[in-house]
Amino acid sequence: MMNVIDELHTKNHMTATKEIEDLKMRADRKHQKVLRLKESEMDLKEKLMKAENDKKELLQAKDQQILELQGQLLKAIRDMDGVHKAFEKCVTENLELKARLAENRPIKLGELGAELMANARSHMGIKDFEVSREILEAML
Repeated sequence: MMNVIDELHTKNHMTATKEIEDLKMRADRKHQKVLRLKESEMDLKEKLMKAENDKKELLQAKDQQILELQGQLLKAIRDMDGVHKAFEKCVTENLELKARLAENRPIKLGELGAELMANARSHMGIKDFEVSREILEAML
């Protein structure tokens, strides 16, 4: 009977030892899995931070680009305003020349055309400004 008890005791001890080792292995695998998950979490956090920094840089670049475009737009508006004022001055002087022509018909068309061309060049700031004869005649 003692032998049977010893055998059972030995068998229980071996089974318990095996179960303990199995539990240790499972715990070790779980621990490794937790470590991999933590490492993965850290990688994801780093990627997220990098993505947020990239987003901030892109937004700053876009803001800078918008500011530059606004500056260019303001400059273009100022330039267009200057051209518009010069054009209005040309139109006014053209009307004055037409009035002068109406009063003093003897002025030759060629002289008036030359005056109109000189007037347009001086006020528009355009070199080699060409106006066809038809446009000049229509202006008269």
